[in-house]
Amino acid sequence: MTLSYESTLEDLFQPAARYHIQSRTYQKNLIHYTITSIIVCALVFHIAMRLSENEYIWYLAPIGGLLGALIGVITNKSNVRTSIRKNLKNEIGHRLPCTTTYQTTDDSLSVEYLGICLSFQLAELTLIREDKGYLELWFGDLALCTIPLRAFESPAQQVRFIEDLQFSPAP
Repeated sequence: MTLSYESTLEDLFQPAARYHIQSRTYQKNLIHYTITSIIVCALVFHIAMRLSENEYIWYLAPIGGLLGALIGVITNKSNVRTSIRKNLKNEIGHRLPCTTTYQTTDDSLSVEYLGICLSFQLAELTLIREDKGYLELWFGDLALCTIPLRAFESPAQQVRFIEDLQFSPAP
């Protein structure tokens, strides 16, 4: 089965952001970012405490640390997504919209866009799910393909496409 549609910046952003946020690199960077935020906020509050004449504000440094952790966790995902979107727009924004074509065969899924052709073995397909207007095709830790649901002419076409993938998770 062949499926073609016009990709927008958002369509190319989704797999990049979703894949990165699920990666070990993101998780490790989130921990580093949060620890850095804790230290910086705790130091700022500690310095404020030292400069204050009130000796009963010793609790400000730990509160600053907790505030830093909260800021780190809340803002990191948004910052990463913004950075990925900005980089994609700068690098390929002028080439969009572009035609994206998915083609299934007995044992592989091929995708072509922006002059790039990628092929994935269906034996590596570990998860198919629908999320926020996109069909996600996870190939383990190897890759993620996202197809906007608007690319399908009907729900029946989406079902046929999924059936063509002959989904059977690799052991």
